[in-house]
Amino acid sequence: DHKNALFRVIDGVRYLVMTSQDKTNRLNIMRILLEKNIDMTSPNKADKTAIEYVRSKICTGSIFQNQFYEEAEILLIKVKKERDYKILQKEPGIPIDVTKLLFCGDGGAGKTTLKKSLLKTSKSKAGPEPGKDKYVLTPGIDISKEEVPGVGKMVMLDMAGQESYFSSHAMFLYAGLATIIVMYQVCDFINGKIIRPLDIMEREKTR
Repeated sequence: DHKNALFRVIDGVRYLVMTSQDKTNRLNIMRILLEKNIDMTSPNKADKTAIEYVRSKICTGSIFQNQFYEEAEILLIKVKKERDYKILQKEPGIPIDVTKLLFCGDGGAGKTTLKKSLLKTSKSKAGPEPGKDKYVLTPGIDISKEEVPGVGKMVMLDMAGQESYFSSHAMFLYAGLATIIVMYQVCDFINGKIIRPLDIMEREKTR
């Protein structure tokens, strides 16, 4: 017939589960069957899988019977997810040749500088003294294909931090296919003075 042991356990609840201990015993039988890797995907005569069948039984019996159906559904779903995960682990992965890396953040936060640092193959020379580095605005989005040492091929998107460019950025911000680095400026060094975030905000308004 189309009824494996799981369906027999579920059907027997109507007659055999009268107490809390009956419910526990029945669930333990189901756990043993699942540990033995019993099939839980084939449908019964009503074309329902074990999960669908036990779900259809909820609210059709006594208190202990309904508790069994609810706990059995949770157990079956948990085991199905574990089995699905094991199957996925055995499947060959899809090779990824190119990684997308996005640099986002306010203007002047150092996105372009970080990008250049990632591309260096040897020890870099000392940078300019604090306050003497030259700020060069990135126009829109600077896209380039690079070979990053120790990482491999990457498409780098250096996104301008000025608000006027934000509308064009949305089409590139799909996190499922990219790594996004968000940078922000906590302070700056101008004319020998440390400039704090509120000062930076006032400066950005006039930039």
